[in-house]
Amino acid sequence: MSKGALNLSIRRWVSLFLIVLTITLFRVTLQPFMPSSNIHQLPPSVIVQSGLIPIGFMLFGLLTFGLLAIVFVLIQEGLSGKRMRKGLMFGFLFGMMWALYLLEPAPHVEGLPFFEVLVYPLADGITILSMGLLLGRFIGNDSKGNEKVRFSSNYATLLAVPVLFIAGRMLSYNVFHIYSSYAARQFDTIVWAAATELWIGVMYLLLRPGISDKSPLLKAIYFAVVIYGIDYFLFNLFMPLVFNYKIWPMGALLSYADLLVRASMDILSVVAGVYICEKIK
Repeated sequence: MSKGALNLSIRRWVSLFLIVLTITLFRVTLQPFMPSSNIHQLPPSVIVQSGLIPIGFMLFGLLTFGLLAIVFVLIQEGLSGKRMRKGLMFGFLFGMMWALYLLEPAPHVEGLPFFEVLVYPLADGITILSMGLLLGRFIGNDSKGNEKVRFSSNYATLLAVPVLFIAGRMLSYNVFHIYSSYAARQFDTIVWAAATELWIGVMYLLLRPGISDKSPLLKAIYFAVVIYGIDYFLFNLFMPLVFNYKIWPMGALLSYADLLVRASMDILSVVAGVYICEKIK
């Protein structure tokens, strides 16, 4: 990331806003067609009860996709290759991240038809992939060089991040008792956690060149908080937008305490995993 990464021309800032607006409208347009057989049993939020959900969706989309677009602006100059390649990689990485988190084994999705389980990951994944392509086309720059990431020589990253994440999730499940299917489906939950954070490790390896030279700790914090954490935290805020959340108790689906502990522990686990990788390097 260069110091002038955010010094875009007015024209490109307008282009970025139009991309975010277009993607938000696209995702909002899809929402009425999404199946919702399992959510009518959950208490609606004040926003839903007030009939303001379209406005809420728009504001949430503009904020979430807007901040994700800014992450692309911050790191894209450090990435090598053509601008469309950068956009495709960025959109695919984050689209898959959202899809994997939406596939987390959880009590409220058990028994759903297979189509309903996949429809949200597909819709959100395609939305973010499309945004990445638009960002690459209209915001990205071509960069010289063709640096290739050798996964075989970065096995520490592909192991450390999932191992630390699983350790953090074990703490969250067994000590903080966050909402999950861990007690009933331990194997499935651990396999999901390993696969999801293996993908986060892949994201780090591919996006690492976009982070300017910093100490191992600062590099780990920058990736886990700015690149991964902001988007992940906002991803978790979708549920309180639609359903009536309470401050307490832990372990409940509709609980702010559960949401904050879950997000904080996951982000701290990624910080620890990436820091270990940087120290090994």
